[in-house]
Amino acid sequence: MGYLDSIVAKFEVNANLVALSIKLVALMVDCGNVNDVAKFGTIARKYAYADQKELVRVATVKSVARFLERIGKH
Repeated sequence: MGYLDSIVAKFEVNANLVALSIKLVALMVDCGNVNDVAKFGTIARKYAYADQKELVRVATVKSVARFLERIGKH
């Protein structure tokens, strides 16, 4: 999952790319892997707050919602 963290870090200069990379990370998380889930939680926590652009916050919240739906199906 370290590579997913680096994807987000590389695109921090552009809110559109951060939003897309967060959505990508949410899709790639292995729900059965505790480390992946924890890393996604760390990424989501970083980008969910008011100091981020609205686009990034919305993408984070939507990604968390989709991730929770995936966990519920397992």
